[in-house]
Amino acid sequence: VDSNMQARVWYALATEYSKQEDYSSARDMCKKAMVVFEQMEDKHNYANCKNYLGFIDSHTGRLPEALEGLMAALVLYQELGDIYGQSLSYSSLGAVYMEIKDYQRAIINYSQSLELVRQLGQPMVEALGESNLANAYMEVGEVELALQNYIHAQQVFHQLGYYNR
Repeated sequence: VDSNMQARVWYALATEYSKQEDYSSARDMCKKAMVVFEQMEDKHNYANCKNYLGFIDSHTGRLPEALEGLMAALVLYQELGDIYGQSLSYSSLGAVYMEIKDYQRAIINYSQSLELVRQLGQPMVEALGESNLANAYMEVGEVELALQNYIHAQQVFHQLGYYNR
């Protein structure tokens, strides 16, 4: 098995371990994959690993490490011009900032994510992003802005047939 394939398998295992909430194994697999992708100078898959490691760290309370990993992934996605990757990183950063109660930074990151998602034309992801942004606005008492985002998100969910959102 070549190195690239092995690294992809490790990354896939990381996501599976994470789904089972075995974050220690997920972290190990992700780090193994990162080493190979870095050696191969595969910036895109390396960025994906950094981003996923940030996700794992955020779910295990390692918030400073999560911020560091997500920011590093964001820089790589920006270098690569990967709009989807950037939107994912910004959204994940927003979630971490919500967790540490830095709501202004959460708003900034969720807004950046939403701006990029709109370029991709994915209404479901956009509606989820608007809900996240609305939650952050509620935390700082910006009820009108929150309501605007909630209403638009609800309209999109309904158009897509999700009436329970």
